[in-house]
Amino acid sequence: MGIKNSTRRDFLRHSTAGAAGIALLSLLMCAGNKKKPNILWLISEDTSPDFSCYGTPIVKTPNFDKLASEGVRFANAFVTGPVCSAARSAFM
Repeated sequence: MGIKNSTRRDFLRHSTAGAAGIALLSLLMCAGNKKKPNILWLISEDTSPDFSCYGTPIVKTPNFDKLASEGVRFANAFVTGPVCSAARSAFM
């Protein structure tokens, strides 16, 4: 089956199988690890990327800057909807 002959259903089936495989692999890799990951997910409403760690020099955010320098900072993200409530609902 080539790319030109693929349907939306084929795409969803393959992407779901791929996501499930990645999730299973992640679980198996973490199963031997006795230490739990330290995850802190911060959600800020109506701020846009107006933080100094994202390049806005006028806004001073020293605590966010320290967290960003010691952890993972998302530089490229997409939303599921044009308004905040739909986007928040999708990742919650």
